[in-house]
Amino acid sequence: MAINRFNCDPDLTGNLTADYVALRNDLEQAKSLAMDYQNQLCDKSNDIAALKLTLEKTVANLEKLQAHIVALREERHRLANEVMRVVLLESKVAALTEERDRLREQQCVRELEHARELERLREGGRREFIQLESEDPSSLEVIPSATEPRKFRHGRNCG
Repeated sequence: MAINRFNCDPDLTGNLTADYVALRNDLEQAKSLAMDYQNQLCDKSNDIAALKLTLEKTVANLEKLQAHIVALREERHRLANEVMRVVLLESKVAALTEERDRLREQQCVRELEHARELERLREGGRREFIQLESEDPSSLEVIPSATEPRKFRHGRNCG
């Protein structure tokens, strides 16, 4: 007996067709949902990739920052050493300036003394004579002295 496909139960065919349509709709919905999940997964993958890229950049920037901090510390120490040298040199300059001023003052005093000595020598070469007038011996009065010398402490005589 030959089976004719058109000789099927019409209720069975309608039920199968409805089930088939429902399965097709479910399959379409599943495909749509899978595409949504795939898109969400791609978005999450993109987010994760972006986070990884941001993390890598952050690590690189932190390494650069650490290198800059080390360089700044070295520069700070170098500048502190320079400041200490400047302070030391300023104190040496101040001490040398004081010594220079003292030596200049001493030199001026020596030059002044030398000039005075030269002036005295010049004046010494020109002797000045003082004219003394003599008194008349009759106008002089003679005062008698003690006959015995005075005795001082310690038993010494003045005489």
